[in-house]
Amino acid sequence: MRDDNRKSSWPKLASAALSLESHVESSRIAVTMRGNADMESLRSLEAFLGELHDEAVGLRCRQVTIDMRELYFMNSASIKLVVAWIANVQALSPTARYSIHLASNPNLSWQRWTLNALKSVAADLITVD
Repeated sequence: MRDDNRKSSWPKLASAALSLESHVESSRIAVTMRGNADMESLRSLEAFLGELHDEAVGLRCRQVTIDMRELYFMNSASIKLVVAWIANVQALSPTARYSIHLASNPNLSWQRWTLNALKSVAADLITVD
């Protein structure tokens, strides 16, 4: 397990369509998503979300922030992966759960609809701005 006070870079995902960068700082993981989450990046996104969850649990993180302001498209298969990740967080014991904060782009209508729907799945865990 990492030292909780250490700030560090965490794995990145970069494909032609999607890039994900993450950083660990204290009891928080921050992820930035850019581009398009489509079929080309599906397997990589699935692996990334699994590693993200394992890292958050291992570090006993209190919050994971996903900055989606530069995520221009997310297909339904990718959204399903996010729902599965949320379900994994919900399956944790209450003391092991971490909150999920989604930073959205108000100019992208799909984000308003989709992220609010995700929030309704787990209102106790998810915040959207």
